[in-house]
Amino acid sequence: MKCKYFFITLFIMLLFSETAHACTSFAVYSNQVFYGMNFDFMPLPIKFLIAVNGDIRAFHLAFERTIGDMKFFANTAGMNSEGLFSSCQELQPENDNPPDKTDKNIFTFELYESIAACRSADEIKRKGQKSPVIDMPGITLHTLFADKNGRAFTAEAGDPDTIFTEKEGDFIVMTNFSNNSMAGKSYKEARGTGADRYILSHEFLQEHASDFNVDKGFQLLSMCCNKDPQYPTQCSMIFDPQKGEVYIALERDFHKILRLSLKNATIEPFKGYEKEGAVSISEGVAGILAEDLKLQFN
Repeated sequence: MKCKYFFITLFIMLLFSETAHACTSFAVYSNQVFYGMNFDFMPLPIKFLIAVNGDIRAFHLAFERTIGDMKFFANTAGMNSEGLFSSCQELQPENDNPPDKTDKNIFTFELYESIAACRSADEIKRKGQKSPVIDMPGITLHTLFADKNGRAFTAEAGDPDTIFTEKEGDFIVMTNFSNNSMAGKSYKEARGTGADRYILSHEFLQEHASDFNVDKGFQLLSMCCNKDPQYPTQCSMIFDPQKGEVYIALERDFHKILRLSLKNATIEPFKGYEKEGAVSISEGVAGILAEDLKLQFN
């Protein structure tokens, strides 16, 4: 058991030795359901993965971590073939005194990984109620979960239980401060890291939720981009759970969009690229690097 927790702690150190500062995610329930996410991190390799677990296929955006001579890719946002979405992002301020890991609780990133097997947000919630999420040494995270049936909430570590903050109205937004801190408040009262993006997203979605589509999703993500050269927006994604597709813009270039199919395990240019044709994505941890896609289609 001690070995298990040592591995988890090592994983955490490797995953978040340098933290992201500006990720933004949302779920919006219009005539259709759409999810969105900006991944903001230092310029390191990212890849797109498709994992298979029985009859559930899950797409993940993963980013490279390094410790010594060892490198691997860590998942941070994704959607499965049941239309269940999740985004795992940094939460500020950091919890300097997290509880000890036991067999009865789970780390926040472990709840994110549940999209590999769960079919709905309700299943996620039951898991988080049975095994409360806890913060981790050196990094504090929270997760947004949403499904195509209208359930969406954030999950954050509480004392002692998981705190779920449910969607109100037609959409939900998560940046880098606690969604639970907004209970009973107007979105304009948001304070903390990412409050500006939270307010901007609320105002955009209030205006456009009724006619939301992929183009409007990228318009919002472009407005929320981080241009800090140390932690720029590396990848922007709009998820369509009805079609099982993910639309992807790399490095803030919203004139070029890729389209990933979960069903076919392929990725292809959707608009703006010079070349056409679909590329297969190997199932499992191999995936396909964003840099290779740029070389393939430009």
